[in-house]
Amino acid sequence: TTAEKIKPATFTVSIVKVLRVLAGDPLPPAVVLRQLGSPSGPGITESVPVVSLHHVYLAYLTPFRWKRNEPPVPGQYVIVGAVQGLYVHAGDYPPADDTAPTFERTWPLITRLPRRISIAQAIES
Repeated sequence: TTAEKIKPATFTVSIVKVLRVLAGDPLPPAVVLRQLGSPSGPGITESVPVVSLHHVYLAYLTPFRWKRNEPPVPGQYVIVGAVQGLYVHAGDYPPADDTAPTFERTWPLITRLPRRISIAQAIES
């Protein structure tokens, strides 16, 4: 994980291992994930951490583009909604079954999305 300063924002750039693709196009075994914020502190707000080692996440990803109408940067992704599409796993991984809601939102301020989600729910969404 490194920080990349692009005025006026700081991105945390992490190489993350892909354990399973639930929907969409196949991904390579590892991708570059860009998040707003610093790896040495919180993400875009104090209550939003960036991804860290030894955690399992469920993330809704979209290809990263420098500008809206430009092609995506190969192998680089961002979380949909900056923070809304990131859930962290609570408990033992893998869950006993795909219907157990073992992934919890990393940002508690969002009210329209479920607080906890299962793999089965993510596949349906």
